[in-house]
Amino acid sequence: MQFDPLTMNHIQECIENFVSSEEYEQLGIGEYAGYSVLKSFERPFSIFTLVRLRGKKGSKNLYIKVFKNFYQVSQEEFETAIRNDFETSLFWYKRFQYFEEFATFRPIYCSIPHRMIITEECKGVNLNDLIERYAKFYSPADEFHRLLFYVKQVGKLLRTFQNFYQGSEVYDLRLLIEDVDIRLKKLVDNPHSRFTEQDRQKILNFYDSHLAIANRKPIPMKYVHSDFGPSNILVNGDKIILHDFQEVKIAPFLWDLTRFYHQLELFRYKPYWYPTSKIRKLQAAYLQGYGCIMGIQDIRFRFFLLRNYFTHYVGVARLDGLPFLSKWYNKWVIYVHKKNINKLIKME
Repeated sequence: MQFDPLTMNHIQECIENFVSSEEYEQLGIGEYAGYSVLKSFERPFSIFTLVRLRGKKGSKNLYIKVFKNFYQVSQEEFETAIRNDFETSLFWYKRFQYFEEFATFRPIYCSIPHRMIITEECKGVNLNDLIERYAKFYSPADEFHRLLFYVKQVGKLLRTFQNFYQGSEVYDLRLLIEDVDIRLKKLVDNPHSRFTEQDRQKILNFYDSHLAIANRKPIPMKYVHSDFGPSNILVNGDKIILHDFQEVKIAPFLWDLTRFYHQLELFRYKPYWYPTSKIRKLQAAYLQGYGCIMGIQDIRFRFFLLRNYFTHYVGVARLDGLPFLSKWYNKWVIYVHKKNINKLIKME
């Protein structure tokens, strides 16, 4: 496997800087004896390189994340972003380090001059891949049963993650309606969406007519991951591993809860055979793990779930420039979205 020479030169400088630090001593692998690059991949904001660091007493796999100044911000802002990334990862590692059921990546070292942070490799299988493999019609029953266990644990993980926040703020649902309406207006303006002003008013009327009922129970503000989905979760044995905390914020607890539920729902849209019965079992296991008994029977849950539908709807309705098959697939998704949205707003 070939790697970019300039990147590899910088990685070597990063390693030389790291092995002379106190943090290297804490790895417990003895005197440094060399390294090998296992893989490297580039993203818009950074370059990730997995290396095996060898010492005289053992070896350790580490990820080196080298940051890129994608937005060309000032040097001070750039360095602050690197420092914040490391401190955020460290914050969440400390929160999860004593749990047997859950984990996250362990940050080890940060070097601002080298624009890099180092984390210990956390092995696991991507949950999205497991769902794709074992939620199909013909998947083995024992593997699907195992998958139900994983998804139930994800629900427990989300509840644990959210409860680290001890604030007492509650959410104003009028903000949600404003947020939803931004998406509705985009759909109305896009002729491909087949979504009319009459459709928009029907959705807004649904929110308005149920707002008093929804407001009977307050909606607490909690930590929100912002990208809580199967692709950001790893499974290692019985342990569930969550990562990518850089967009964590304080928001209504239903934000992440309904997002993951909707991500499971989207497997029914994929061009493979994912039976509705299996997806419903996965969703039920997830809600059970979280402790959400009512699910879509709770009007507040439906309020936020609909937002996920409209967010996805706006994306798939961008048909201009798509290949023929992709365009027709998206048209089918639009049809199913409208059908499911109408079901949700007609539920009592």
